[in-house]
Amino acid sequence: SLKGQALWSPTSDIEVRVIADYNQKADSSSDATYKLYSTRDRLLQDIVQSPLSANFGKIFATPVNLPPTGPANQFVDFKNYKTQTNFQRLSDVNDGGVSAQIDWTLNDDTSFVSISAWRDFKNLDTTDTDYSPVDFIRQPGLTGELRNITQELQLKGTWDELEWLVGGFYSDETVLQQTPGVFGADASLAWAHILLPTLPVGADGGSQTVKCILGEVNTNALCVANGLGGVHTPLWQAGDGVRWHFKTHGNSVSFFTHDTWNFTPEWSATVGLRYNHEA
Repeated sequence: SLKGQALWSPTSDIEVRVIADYNQKADSSSDATYKLYSTRDRLLQDIVQSPLSANFGKIFATPVNLPPTGPANQFVDFKNYKTQTNFQRLSDVNDGGVSAQIDWTLNDDTSFVSISAWRDFKNLDTTDTDYSPVDFIRQPGLTGELRNITQELQLKGTWDELEWLVGGFYSDETVLQQTPGVFGADASLAWAHILLPTLPVGADGGSQTVKCILGEVNTNALCVANGLGGVHTPLWQAGDGVRWHFKTHGNSVSFFTHDTWNFTPEWSATVGLRYNHEA
Protein backbone atom coordinates (compact mmCIF):
# COMPACT_ATOMS: atom_id res chain seq x y z
CA SER A 1 0.00 0.00 0.00
CA LEU A 2 1.38 3.38 -1.01
CA LYS A 3 0.03 6.87 -0.52
CA GLY A 4 1.53 10.27 -1.15
CA GLN A 5 0.73 13.88 -1.87
CA ALA A 6 2.45 16.89 -3.33
CA LEU A 7 1.74 20.60 -2.93
CA TRP A 8 2.82 23.18 -5.50
CA SER A 9 2.30 26.94 -5.27
CA PRO A 10 3.42 28.51 -8.56
CA THR A 11 2.20 31.94 -7.37
CA SER A 12 0.88 33.42 -4.16
CA ASP A 13 -2.66 33.12 -5.56
CA ILE A 14 -2.55 29.53 -6.87
CA GLU A 15 -2.16 26.29 -4.95
CA VAL A 16 -2.14 22.82 -6.52
CA ARG A 17 -2.41 19.68 -4.39
CA VAL A 18 -2.07 16.18 -5.89
CA ILE A 19 -2.88 13.04 -3.87
CA ALA A 20 -2.26 9.50 -5.13
CA ASP A 21 -2.66 6.08 -3.58
CA TYR A 22 -2.25 2.44 -4.60
CA ASN A 23 -3.26 -0.73 -2.76
CA GLN A 24 -2.49 -4.30 -3.75
CA LYS A 25 -3.70 -7.38 -1.91
CA ALA A 26 -2.80 -10.97 -2.77
CA ASP A 27 -4.74 -13.52 -0.75
CA SER A 28 -4.18 -17.22 -1.26
CA SER A 29 -5.87 -18.46 1.91
CA SER A 30 -8.48 -21.18 2.16
CA ASP A 31 -12.13 -20.79 1.26
CA ALA A 32 -15.00 -20.32 3.68
CA THR A 33 -15.50 -23.05 6.23
CA TYR A 34 -18.70 -24.90 7.03
CA LYS A 35 -20.86 -24.12 10.04
CA LEU A 36 -23.35 -26.79 9.07
CA TYR A 37 -23.18 -29.87 6.91
CA SER A 38 -26.27 -30.61 4.87
CA THR A 39 -27.52 -33.64 3.01
CA ARG A 40 -25.76 -32.20 -0.04
CA ASP A 41 -22.43 -32.47 1.78
CA ARG A 42 -23.15 -36.10 2.61
CA LEU A 43 -23.76 -36.78 -1.09
CA LEU A 44 -20.49 -35.07 -2.00
CA GLN A 45 -18.68 -37.16 0.61
CA ASP A 46 -20.14 -40.26 -1.07
CA ILE A 47 -18.47 -39.17 -4.32
CA VAL A 48 -14.91 -38.99 -2.97
CA GLN A 49 -15.43 -42.33 -1.20
CA SER A 50 -16.11 -43.97 -4.57
CA PRO A 51 -13.29 -45.36 -6.77
CA LEU A 52 -15.15 -43.85 -9.72
CA SER A 53 -14.23 -40.35 -8.53
CA ALA A 54 -11.25 -38.46 -9.87
CA ASN A 55 -10.63 -37.47 -6.24
CA PHE A 56 -11.09 -40.91 -4.65
CA GLY A 57 -9.48 -40.99 -1.24
CA LYS A 58 -9.86 -37.33 -0.37
CA ILE A 59 -11.74 -36.67 2.84
CA PHE A 60 -13.74 -34.00 4.60
CA ALA A 61 -11.86 -32.58 7.56
CA THR A 62 -14.83 -33.50 9.73
CA PRO A 63 -16.73 -36.61 8.55
CA VAL A 64 -20.30 -36.04 7.42
CA ASN A 65 -22.45 -38.39 9.50
CA LEU A 66 -25.88 -37.64 8.03
CA PRO A 67 -27.74 -40.82 7.02
CA PRO A 68 -29.59 -41.15 3.67
CA THR A 69 -32.82 -40.39 5.56
CA GLY A 70 -33.30 -38.46 8.76
CA PRO A 71 -31.87 -35.14 9.99
CA ALA A 72 -30.99 -32.69 7.23
CA ASN A 73 -28.21 -30.82 9.05
CA GLN A 74 -25.10 -31.60 11.07
CA PHE A 75 -23.18 -29.04 13.09
CA VAL A 76 -19.48 -28.60 12.36
CA ASP A 77 -16.77 -27.27 14.66
CA PHE A 78 -16.01 -24.57 12.11
CA LYS A 79 -13.52 -22.76 14.35
CA ASN A 80 -11.17 -25.75 14.02
CA TYR A 81 -12.17 -26.63 10.49
CA LYS A 82 -9.78 -26.76 7.58
CA THR A 83 -11.54 -26.60 4.24
CA GLN A 84 -10.64 -29.46 1.93
CA THR A 85 -10.79 -28.01 -1.58
CA ASN A 86 -9.22 -29.09 -4.87
CA PHE A 87 -7.02 -26.05 -5.28
CA GLN A 88 -5.92 -23.05 -3.28
CA ARG A 89 -8.08 -19.96 -3.17
CA LEU A 90 -6.70 -16.99 -5.11
CA SER A 91 -7.90 -13.45 -4.55
CA ASP A 92 -5.99 -10.47 -5.92
CA VAL A 93 -7.13 -6.86 -5.57
CA ASN A 94 -5.49 -3.83 -7.18
CA ASP A 95 -6.91 -0.43 -6.30
CA GLY A 96 -5.40 2.93 -7.18
CA GLY A 97 -6.36 6.50 -7.76
CA VAL A 98 -5.19 10.08 -8.09
CA SER A 99 -6.86 13.40 -7.37
CA ALA A 100 -5.82 16.98 -8.01
CA GLN A 101 -7.24 20.14 -6.47
CA ILE A 102 -6.51 23.64 -7.72
CA ASP A 103 -7.35 26.61 -5.50
CA TRP A 104 -7.03 29.96 -7.31
CA THR A 105 -7.69 33.27 -5.62
CA LEU A 106 -8.84 35.57 -8.42
CA ASN A 107 -9.21 38.69 -6.25
CA ASP A 108 -10.14 39.68 -2.72
CA ASP A 109 -13.77 38.63 -3.25
CA THR A 110 -13.64 35.71 -5.70
CA SER A 111 -11.93 32.33 -5.89
CA PHE A 112 -11.98 29.30 -8.18
CA VAL A 113 -11.68 25.61 -7.24
CA SER A 114 -11.13 22.61 -9.51
CA ILE A 115 -11.21 19.03 -8.16
CA SER A 116 -10.31 16.21 -10.55
CA ALA A 117 -10.18 12.50 -9.63
CA TRP A 118 -9.53 9.15 -11.27
CA ARG A 119 -9.80 5.71 -9.65
CA ASP A 120 -9.46 2.15 -10.92
CA PHE A 121 -10.34 -0.99 -8.95
CA LYS A 122 -9.55 -4.48 -10.29
CA ASN A 123 -10.04 -7.90 -8.73
CA LEU A 124 -9.24 -11.50 -9.65
CA ASP A 125 -10.84 -14.38 -7.76
CA THR A 126 -10.51 -18.14 -8.19
CA THR A 127 -12.72 -20.26 -5.93
CA ASP A 128 -13.70 -23.89 -5.48
CA THR A 129 -17.38 -23.06 -5.26
CA ASP A 130 -18.59 -26.44 -3.95
CA TYR A 131 -16.20 -25.96 -0.96
CA SER A 132 -15.46 -29.67 -0.80
CA PRO A 133 -12.87 -32.25 -1.90
CA VAL A 134 -15.15 -33.17 -4.82
CA ASP A 135 -14.20 -31.71 -8.19
CA PHE A 136 -17.79 -30.64 -8.89
CA ILE A 137 -18.07 -26.90 -9.60
CA ARG A 138 -15.39 -24.23 -9.63
CA GLN A 139 -15.06 -20.56 -10.46
CA PRO A 140 -11.62 -19.97 -12.02
CA GLY A 141 -10.57 -16.47 -12.93
CA LEU A 142 -13.50 -14.27 -11.98
CA THR A 143 -12.46 -10.75 -12.91
CA GLY A 144 -13.98 -7.37 -12.18
CA GLU A 145 -13.08 -3.75 -12.75
CA LEU A 146 -14.57 -0.43 -11.65
CA ARG A 147 -13.28 2.76 -13.31
CA ASN A 148 -14.43 6.17 -12.19
CA ILE A 149 -13.56 9.70 -13.34
CA THR A 150 -14.97 12.83 -11.71
CA GLN A 151 -14.52 16.55 -12.24
CA GLU A 152 -15.91 19.37 -10.10
CA LEU A 153 -15.62 23.11 -10.71
CA GLN A 154 -16.59 25.84 -8.23
CA LEU A 155 -16.63 29.61 -8.48
CA LYS A 156 -17.38 31.34 -5.20
CA GLY A 157 -17.10 34.69 -3.56
CA THR A 158 -18.78 37.52 -1.68
CA TRP A 159 -20.74 40.57 -2.80
CA ASP A 160 -21.75 42.92 -0.01
CA GLU A 161 -23.79 40.76 2.39
CA LEU A 162 -24.11 37.87 -0.09
CA GLU A 163 -21.90 34.75 -0.02
CA TRP A 164 -22.37 32.94 -3.32
CA LEU A 165 -21.19 29.75 -4.97
CA VAL A 166 -21.91 28.23 -8.39
CA GLY A 167 -20.46 25.04 -9.76
CA GLY A 168 -20.72 21.94 -11.87
CA PHE A 169 -19.93 18.26 -11.39
CA TYR A 170 -19.29 15.45 -13.90
CA SER A 171 -18.92 11.72 -13.24
CA ASP A 172 -18.13 8.86 -15.62
CA GLU A 173 -18.24 5.26 -14.34
CA THR A 174 -17.65 1.90 -16.02
CA VAL A 175 -18.19 -1.53 -14.42
CA LEU A 176 -16.85 -4.70 -16.06
CA GLN A 177 -17.15 -8.26 -14.79
CA GLN A 178 -16.55 -11.77 -16.11
CA THR A 179 -18.00 -14.59 -14.01
CA PRO A 180 -17.11 -18.18 -14.94
CA GLY A 181 -18.93 -21.31 -13.86
CA VAL A 182 -16.96 -24.45 -14.72
CA PHE A 183 -17.68 -28.11 -14.00
CA GLY A 184 -14.98 -30.43 -12.71
CA ALA A 185 -14.10 -34.06 -13.33
CA ASP A 186 -16.70 -35.35 -10.83
CA ALA A 187 -19.62 -33.29 -12.15
CA SER A 188 -21.51 -36.09 -13.91
CA LEU A 189 -21.13 -38.44 -10.94
CA ALA A 190 -22.32 -35.69 -8.60
CA TRP A 191 -25.42 -34.81 -10.63
CA ALA A 192 -26.36 -38.47 -11.02
CA HIS A 193 -25.93 -39.11 -7.28
CA ILE A 194 -27.97 -36.02 -6.41
CA LEU A 195 -30.83 -37.40 -8.53
CA LEU A 196 -30.54 -40.88 -6.97
CA PRO A 197 -29.13 -40.21 -3.50
CA THR A 198 -30.04 -43.56 -1.93
CA LEU A 199 -28.17 -45.62 -4.55
CA PRO A 200 -24.41 -46.20 -4.74
CA VAL A 201 -22.35 -43.63 -6.63
CA GLY A 202 -22.44 -44.37 -10.35
CA ALA A 203 -25.62 -46.47 -10.21
CA ASP A 204 -28.30 -45.53 -12.73
CA GLY A 205 -31.23 -47.25 -10.98
CA GLY A 206 -32.91 -47.73 -14.33
CA SER A 207 -33.36 -43.98 -14.74
CA GLN A 208 -33.00 -43.01 -18.39
CA THR A 209 -32.00 -39.48 -17.38
CA VAL A 210 -29.20 -40.74 -15.13
CA LYS A 211 -28.08 -43.18 -17.80
CA CYS A 212 -27.75 -40.23 -20.17
CA ILE A 213 -25.78 -38.23 -17.57
CA LEU A 214 -23.37 -41.15 -17.03
CA GLY A 215 -22.88 -41.76 -20.76
CA GLU A 216 -24.81 -45.04 -20.99
CA VAL A 217 -27.30 -46.27 -23.59
CA ASN A 218 -30.62 -44.59 -22.83
CA THR A 219 -34.01 -43.65 -24.23
CA ASN A 220 -34.26 -40.17 -22.70
CA ALA A 221 -36.05 -38.12 -25.38
CA LEU A 222 -33.85 -35.06 -25.05
CA CYS A 223 -30.63 -37.05 -25.11
CA VAL A 224 -31.74 -39.13 -28.08
CA ALA A 225 -32.73 -35.95 -29.95
CA ASN A 226 -29.20 -34.66 -29.44
CA GLY A 227 -27.55 -37.87 -30.62
CA LEU A 228 -26.76 -39.14 -27.12
CA GLY A 229 -28.92 -42.25 -27.07
CA GLY A 230 -25.96 -44.61 -27.44
CA VAL A 231 -22.79 -44.94 -25.40
CA HIS A 232 -21.16 -41.51 -25.08
CA THR A 233 -18.91 -39.55 -22.78
CA PRO A 234 -20.62 -38.42 -19.57
CA LEU A 235 -22.59 -35.21 -20.06
CA TRP A 236 -20.38 -32.95 -17.95
CA GLN A 237 -16.67 -33.05 -18.67
CA ALA A 238 -13.97 -31.18 -16.80
CA GLY A 239 -13.84 -27.65 -18.18
CA ASP A 240 -17.42 -27.52 -19.42
CA GLY A 241 -19.31 -24.44 -18.31
CA VAL A 242 -20.12 -20.86 -19.09
CA ARG A 243 -18.64 -17.41 -18.67
CA TRP A 244 -20.99 -14.51 -18.04
CA HIS A 245 -19.92 -11.08 -19.30
CA PHE A 246 -21.34 -8.00 -17.63
CA LYS A 247 -20.71 -4.36 -18.52
CA THR A 248 -22.41 -1.16 -17.54
CA HIS A 249 -21.47 2.46 -18.15
CA GLY A 250 -23.01 5.60 -16.77
CA ASN A 251 -22.32 9.27 -16.46
CA SER A 252 -23.91 12.21 -14.73
CA VAL A 253 -23.74 15.98 -15.03
CA SER A 254 -24.96 18.44 -12.45
CA PHE A 255 -24.99 22.19 -11.88
CA PHE A 256 -25.56 23.78 -8.51
CA THR A 257 -25.57 26.98 -6.52
CA HIS A 258 -25.41 27.67 -2.80
CA ASP A 259 -25.99 31.24 -1.62
CA THR A 260 -26.23 32.84 1.81
CA TRP A 261 -27.53 36.36 2.49
CA ASN A 262 -26.39 37.80 5.81
CA PHE A 263 -29.09 40.46 6.16
CA THR A 264 -28.13 41.25 9.83
CA PRO A 265 -25.16 40.25 11.98
CA GLU A 266 -27.40 37.74 13.74
CA TRP A 267 -29.62 36.51 10.88
CA SER A 268 -28.98 34.97 7.50
CA ALA A 269 -30.88 33.03 4.83
CA THR A 270 -29.45 30.25 2.68
CA VAL A 271 -30.76 29.06 -0.68
CA GLY A 272 -29.50 26.05 -2.63
CA LEU A 273 -30.42 24.72 -6.04
CA ARG A 274 -29.14 21.71 -7.98
CA TYR A 275 -29.87 20.26 -11.41
CA ASN A 276 -28.75 16.70 -12.15
CA HIS A 277 -28.85 14.56 -15.31
CA GLU A 278 -27.80 10.89 -15.46
CA ALA A 279 -27.37 8.66 -18.46
